[in-house]
Amino acid sequence: MSYDIYLDDVRQYDKTSDLDNTVVCRSYESFVALIMERGLPNRISFDYHLGDCGQKNGKDAAKWLVQYCINNRLQLPRVSVHSEHEKQWEIKEVLRNGVILLKDLHGS
Repeated sequence: MSYDIYLDDVRQYDKTSDLDNTVVCRSYESFVALIMERGLPNRISFDYHLGDCGQKNGKDAAKWLVQYCINNRLQLPRVSVHSEHEKQWEIKEVLRNGVILLKDLHGS
């Protein structure tokens, strides 16, 4: 069954309907574990800040996602960044570079 991921340590996700298959991940570790268990989702919405300082953040999750797609020869799912953190642009940069790298690897 297809699903989406909402990665955020604090914000609540408002399901749009009973058919909404979005899974909320509150940490980098739960994000990685979910993808390892269920495979890539259709869509991921990223937050930057995921807990206390020193913990892995949304940028780390984006880096892991790009590497996972490279290692498994997969395209990135649809992504968005809902973070208001001043460093949210770093997630976008990682994902943008990942798209370019994956296109080069896949020859498309």
